[in-house]
Amino acid sequence: MIVGDIVPNQTMTGAGPKGKPVTVPGHCVYIHPERRFYTLEFKLPGGTIRESFPFKYRKGGC
Repeated sequence: MIVGDIVPNQTMTGAGPKGKPVTVPGHCVYIHPERRFYTLEFKLPGGTIRESFPFKYRKGGC
């Protein structure tokens, strides 16, 4: 993954009805220099939201 990629299968917390997680595509806007986490931007009808997620593996695999 690199900045600018679309991550199609990311679960965003609190996006669904009653705050339940929903899977929506997110646009990668930041990756920690040591690949500890990445930040995705979600464009929703009510506005844009950013959320950070840890990498499953330090090499950057999602």
